[in-house]
Amino acid sequence: MTRAFGLVAVLLLGMPLLATAQPPAPRGEGEQPLEPQVARQNISVPRIDARDIEIGAYAGVLHLEHFGSHPVFGARLGYHLTEDFFLEANLGFSEASDEAFAHNGGFGVFGGRTEDLEYLHVSLGFNALPGEVFVGRGRALTSALFFSAGVGNTRFADDDYFTFNLGVGFRVLPTDWLTLRLDVREHVFETDILGESEWTYNLELNIGLGVYF
Repeated sequence: MTRAFGLVAVLLLGMPLLATAQPPAPRGEGEQPLEPQVARQNISVPRIDARDIEIGAYAGVLHLEHFGSHPVFGARLGYHLTEDFFLEANLGFSEASDEAFAHNGGFGVFGGRTEDLEYLHVSLGFNALPGEVFVGRGRALTSALFFSAGVGNTRFADDDYFTFNLGVGFRVLPTDWLTLRLDVREHVFETDILGESEWTYNLELNIGLGVYF
């Protein structure tokens, strides 16, 4: 009997020790996962101007077949459809006299007067060779060699002439809104101002400034 009570007492005293001696739970079980605390930032997307419209002015020389070379001034309005193609309208003003024709053995056709000339053309342009122009060692300017072709009207000596134009030019952008241009353009129209109908080829060279917005 005494032994039985002693055995029971030993078992009762050893149970807490057995409970504390159990193997530990596998690592990670029962633990709460750590959630990263990432602060959210408000990001504002910058608004980039498309700058598809170009307005400019130019000045140069227009050589009229039979009537010599004279100053020309004009304005242009362009819309850039893509990076490669653009539409452009040109309004130009010049004048001509019959002095050069008379000096070449002809007779005066204007009676010694100076005749005004103006043209309005619409052209499609193509940027054939976009690239860069380097100024010194540390600066490069965006540039492009472009070609253009179009139609319009030329008013000269009180007559209107349907006109074709073909051109080539070079454009440089010192900034993203300013452009410098050199244009060479041929104006082709048929006229009978000298008594018989003929096609005339009139070359224009001009330099201009433009702005994009």
